[in-house]
Amino acid sequence: MSDFLIVLAFAGRRPAAAPRHHRHPRLRRLRTASNLSRDGVFRLNIAVGREKFEELLGYPPAAHAEHHTNVGYAHPGPGASASNGGTGRDGCASSTPATRAASLHHLIIAVSDRDAAAAFSVDLLGLRPPWENGFFQSVQLDDHVVVNFAAPPVEIQPQHYAFLVSDAEFDRIQQRFDRENTPYTADPPGHRPSEVGAVNPDGTGRRLYFHGPDNHMLEILTERYNSIPETAQSQR
Repeated sequence: MSDFLIVLAFAGRRPAAAPRHHRHPRLRRLRTASNLSRDGVFRLNIAVGREKFEELLGYPPAAHAEHHTNVGYAHPGPGASASNGGTGRDGCASSTPATRAASLHHLIIAVSDRDAAAAFSVDLLGLRPPWENGFFQSVQLDDHVVVNFAAPPVEIQPQHYAFLVSDAEFDRIQQRFDRENTPYTADPPGHRPSEVGAVNPDGTGRRLYFHGPDNHMLEILTERYNSIPETAQSQR
């Protein structure tokens, strides 16, 4: 396992309790330099509605205040409560209905230079300026998902991140790559350099792959998948 703490949080609404890792003796050697430096290496936050909360944990959100002292859940941010959401400790505000489906809330991307990586993303994707967010340099995408860039003291392992953009933005980025001779390809292995691929089996949508900071494999695409089996599709 990596020595870097990875946080993935899915939120349409911040839950009354944000599940976090618990102490485990085999994980005590794995530490981070962030304000999340605790024994353990993985935290998963999942935001759910009140009914799902009670189904999963066996008690209503109203009973959380008494329960969290025994379990050790993270506290909601200032002004937050079990019913009204609020600003979480990760700096992400939420105030959405309890019936909202789960969706990606924020993620961490490990890089060697967090400021440079954030600036790269802002410049390429046309985002608003980044901000200092504790251990992270953060940017917010247009769908409100927050991307936290962190520079952990470990070897960076390249990952893949894909960004949905408009046709106009896709054209702008591709033209910039052509103008600046930035390599891109239609497929992850790189067998079709300087080409654009289709997103879906029916040929709809456009996509291209390129390398970003620390050799992360990045992708821009113009359509969502349309070949997801009906049984696996979101009903929201």
